[in-house]
Amino acid sequence: MELSREEYLNTLARKITAGGALFFNNKNELLLVKPNYKDNWNIPGGVTEAAEAPWEACQREVMEEIGLNRSINQLLCIDHKYVPEEKAAESLQFIFYGGVLTEEEIAKIKLQDSELTEFRFVPMREALKMVSQGMARRLPMCEEAIRDGQTRLISKMEESS
Repeated sequence: MELSREEYLNTLARKITAGGALFFNNKNELLLVKPNYKDNWNIPGGVTEAAEAPWEACQREVMEEIGLNRSINQLLCIDHKYVPEEKAAESLQFIFYGGVLTEEEIAKIKLQDSELTEFRFVPMREALKMVSQGMARRLPMCEEAIRDGQTRLISKMEESS
């Protein structure tokens, strides 16, 4: 039996994709934002929309979440995560380098009231304690990628907690 294109496409795996960016201040502290819908802090970014590339989603989300229009183009890492017990079991997380923000840019940060309650710049060591386990796994790899210019690939199968 021959499948139609639509039938064939329905057999393919679906993955959630997202793009986020690392921004630093002149003290090399990482910008974190506090979402109002979860316990952990996060980096600016979010889930891609239909027909949107991860870097486009990242740039859009940065604008929406913190009000900065910055070019996002240096890919630091891609994290493939699979948690079989979750409804959205499989995802690809893309993290980009947003760069060092000037004092003027930091002063212009305007949080998206509907999703974020605050932001702060913190040393990486402190950030690792504030973010989710998945993000804490990605951040050191991103630091390495910034230093040597080589994108990191991460893959992890997780058990639901």
